[in-house]
Amino acid sequence: MKYVRLDHYEFVRVIGPDAIKFLQGQVTCNMEKVQPTVSVAGALCNLKGRVIADFRVIAIQDGVVLQTQETMAQRVVDVLKKYAVFSKVEITVVNFGSDALGCFGEDAPQLLGRHLAWEKPETGNVFVSDDFIVVSLHESSQRVEVYPLRQSANAMLGKLIGSAEESELSLWERQDIEAGIIHVHAGLSEEFTPQLLNYDISGVIDFKKGCYTGQEIVARMFYRSTAKKRLTLLSSPVPIDDESNIEYSENDATFITPVLKFSNASLNDSKDSVLLAIVGTEAADSKAPARLTNNKQTPLQILTMPYTQLKD
Repeated sequence: MKYVRLDHYEFVRVIGPDAIKFLQGQVTCNMEKVQPTVSVAGALCNLKGRVIADFRVIAIQDGVVLQTQETMAQRVVDVLKKYAVFSKVEITVVNFGSDALGCFGEDAPQLLGRHLAWEKPETGNVFVSDDFIVVSLHESSQRVEVYPLRQSANAMLGKLIGSAEESELSLWERQDIEAGIIHVHAGLSEEFTPQLLNYDISGVIDFKKGCYTGQEIVARMFYRSTAKKRLTLLSSPVPIDDESNIEYSENDATFITPVLKFSNASLNDSKDSVLLAIVGTEAADSKAPARLTNNKQTPLQILTMPYTQLKD
């Protein structure tokens, strides 16, 4: 098993008698599905239907915490408080997961069971004990996040770490990229619709839950339009850097689009780098392959996303 320290996350706590009801009217996920054994992914949109932030909801006593990206917690608090005037809720930034670990590997279930008394839930994706909350990601027990709940858990975490190999965050992020997941940080906030980020097909949006801020625009794009661009997963045989952009062809025209997220970390036998970018949905059919603007000699490969097929 390998582990990484997840100290880049930030957390927003929403508690009070109206916590679930209030959030149900603000976020894209169905808050009624959140249980002590069930965590869900969601997003917060503005009135124009653009994504302010994404998050994972974890149930706690008297409410929930929203796990979001670095520098985004206060932004989420400020937005939610604008709508919370008449609701009995308390919304604050909290230091919930400062010692959190991300664990992965084929032997992860065995080691987690031995050191944390972890058991994969028969239903849901969350295991709760007196000492920990363990969240399985993407329906997999081989990739989990561990949140210690009290100081006494440190000894147990120490034994777990002693049986594992510390890894780099870039390897954890590569697995997010390969899963087709893009998280919204400050540089991406309010830039994209959920459709462009594939949130409408990857489970971040529940189209049956009812109204929320931006819902009318988000639903109209899903039901009444065909996406011309989507978040796309690509692989590169050469390393990617912060100056890299993607050049691709579609319908005899050439386009340039930025790389939103990349990882050069090597996972298993794959030495290719991986990246996420918003690319035209017809680009895969082009005779001219996509390329990096700063390395046009080497073609990129467009890969299949692991979740639901794109909506026609």
